[in-house]
Amino acid sequence: MPDFPSTIWQDLERARSGEASGWSAVVARYRPAVVAFLRRRGQSEADAEDLAQEVFLQFVRGHVLAGAGPARGRFRSLILAVACNILRHRVRDDRAEKRGGGRRPLSLEDLDVAAPEDRDLFDREWVARLVASALEELSRSRPAYHDALRMVLEEHPQAEIARTLGRSVAQVNNQVHRARMWIRRRIRALVRESCADPETCGAELAHLSRYVDLSGT
Repeated sequence: MPDFPSTIWQDLERARSGEASGWSAVVARYRPAVVAFLRRRGQSEADAEDLAQEVFLQFVRGHVLAGAGPARGRFRSLILAVACNILRHRVRDDRAEKRGGGRRPLSLEDLDVAAPEDRDLFDREWVARLVASALEELSRSRPAYHDALRMVLEEHPQAEIARTLGRSVAQVNNQVHRARMWIRRRIRALVRESCADPETCGAELAHLSRYVDLSGT
């Protein structure tokens, strides 16, 4: 029986083996959500970018990356714990210190559990990233569906959408329905890539369904 296609853990294993492409894939997947979370926590755009860089540097400099694995739960939770700890240090005692200078590398034992409000905020940003990624893919693979859905999300009247796109209202409604189904399937696929087994995937989908409708085929 083939292994569950857990892309994130495969990328992390490649990163631990010294493959730069593995770590680049991890950073590309999680950095936008980390930056958005830090912005929502009151950081400027520049500071959020700097702190996000520090988050991922801690995985390289400390022992966090070596200890990461499916048995420790969602990698997203580990990313959040590192981000919250770095943010806490910055607020507490790093304001006058050069960014990143003299900071002791974190280990898994150093990390405090993120507060519930931080977990909720980060999960919302993570879901927003998943939706944005799915929409971007939809625009490339199904541009007609994407155009119809985009105009609906922008709250244009149905008659205007149909006239602008040169379609009937029924066609627009059908394409929007298909677009929503396509996006839900793609988000479920992206979630599957971050899970180690079917049970974890089911729990993750149930958790993220608080923030986005993942029902339907």
